[in-house]
Amino acid sequence: MLKKTLLAAALTALSGAALANPPHWAPAHGYRAHEAYRYQPHVRYYPMAPRPVYVVQRPVYVAPRPVYVAPAPVVYAPHPDAGAILFGALLGGVIAHQIVTH
Repeated sequence: MLKKTLLAAALTALSGAALANPPHWAPAHGYRAHEAYRYQPHVRYYPMAPRPVYVVQRPVYVAPRPVYVAPAPVVYAPHPDAGAILFGALLGGVIAHQIVTH
């Protein structure tokens, strides 16, 4: 089994190498390009001058920015029980501190 596998791999490698390098007269090596100069007269190609570029400036109309009216400032009244809430928060903090430290 191993011999058959090695033989198949060797034959595949050899056939791949044969296909990778065609003979010198093959079109892959430019046979047609080598023969083309015999049948065509010598032609000189001159580079063309760059074409001028014309920039046409068109007016651009931009819409004016919309006017936004700021809403009236909102002033919130303090909570009627704000003092009691603050006192309760402070008292709860003191009690928790006493429980944790003692």
